[in-house]
Amino acid sequence: MRSNSQFVVGTAKALGLLAALFAVLGCAAERVEPLVESEEPAGGVMADYPWYTSTAELVRASTLVIEGRVTGSWDDEVDLRIDPGGDDPEADPCVGVPNCEGEEGLEPVRIVEVEVSRIWSGAEVHRVLVYTPRGTAGDGPDLTIGADYLLFLAGDASVAHPLNPDQGAYRVEGDSYLPTSEANTVAVEIDELTG
Repeated sequence: MRSNSQFVVGTAKALGLLAALFAVLGCAAERVEPLVESEEPAGGVMADYPWYTSTAELVRASTLVIEGRVTGSWDDEVDLRIDPGGDDPEADPCVGVPNCEGEEGLEPVRIVEVEVSRIWSGAEVHRVLVYTPRGTAGDGPDLTIGADYLLFLAGDASVAHPLNPDQGAYRVEGDSYLPTSEANTVAVEIDELTG
């Protein structure tokens, strides 16, 4: 059994690694303030990520806004360390984290394949691979194979990720978009999707 301090350090490392992944992706998405804290249930670890208050903010922060059907998913690990031993936390998430130097930088992710049916914003794409972290306080949305979603993404078609764990995905139900997270209270406004 892991102690609380090991859990906190492990989760801090995972979040640092996820931050490095976002930096590696060349995410040019605009950060919309304010940042809010999200809390894992049952007193878990706190994480900071951008929180958006409107559809327009979600679109502005995304490099890709699409609708599509999930056609497959699988679990994998990605190596997030670009410059082990350096002093830049974006290139080496171990900077400032005790007992991290020996880690390989592998982060568990779920990769979800999405066949695109509509592009609201961003490059013309037909298929997108959406990467979401696993085993951290910032796990991404669970996307079901065969279901249709509206996705607010950063990255590109080969490596994209939801803007944040709570607001990056909406389930498409007829003409409605339903948040996949109970924490997300932003209703999607069609006129704000089209600009």
